[in-house]
Amino acid sequence: MSAEGQTIPDDIWEAARALRNAVNWNSNSSVEIIARALLAERERNVQPRKKIIEAMCELPHSINDDRVEFRFNPRRPGRNALDQLITQLEVQFGASPEEA
Repeated sequence: MSAEGQTIPDDIWEAARALRNAVNWNSNSSVEIIARALLAERERNVQPRKKIIEAMCELPHSINDDRVEFRFNPRRPGRNALDQLITQLEVQFGASPEEA
């Protein structure tokens, strides 16, 4: 099914209908609102993987079948490659060094 051009999986629709019924709403538009909210939450939970990959790709690296290697970049802040990776992850996730 779709709502406003966005395809919403059947399991999301079922969860939205169940939630609507649990709170005794009678409107079909509330099901759509709930379904979109559930889908947004699902997509938000997928984001960490994407952000980690983006952070890793910002650094000098090489990847082969048995290894991922990060190299130190003297033009980036950080004492070593691991420190630079952590800094880049903090940028991606919006965390300050004190929070991480």
